[in-house]
Amino acid sequence: QLQSYHDKKTLTPTDLGIRNGVWESIANNSYKTGKTIHLNMEIYTTATIVANYVYDNVFTIPSQYRPLNDTIVNAIASDGAYKNAVACTAMVKENGNLFICIPKATNNYLFIDAEWEIK
Repeated sequence: QLQSYHDKKTLTPTDLGIRNGVWESIANNSYKTGKTIHLNMEIYTTATIVANYVYDNVFTIPSQYRPLNDTIVNAIASDGAYKNAVACTAMVKENGNLFICIPKATNNYLFIDAEWEIK
């Protein structure tokens, strides 16, 4: 347990391959311990959100942090006033792409929480 704590490495949005210029990080508590990645981040975009469109390039995760298997991700979207929150369908693929489908066009703030094992 103590060894895992000392092996903890903080990961920035850039480390995890966020698509800069489109998505911006507001808050981040992402890290790697051993062979486990913990992604916990709030991000937003000023781009127009298309409801129920599958965004497949929010993150392009570098090979050293990609999951062993396609992994379901917890994601919630809200508007700029942090109201009208909705659950999103989200997954991080073995190839490093993080897919998110946002069901409401007004919700451009995302809260993402995920954990996966790496190769």
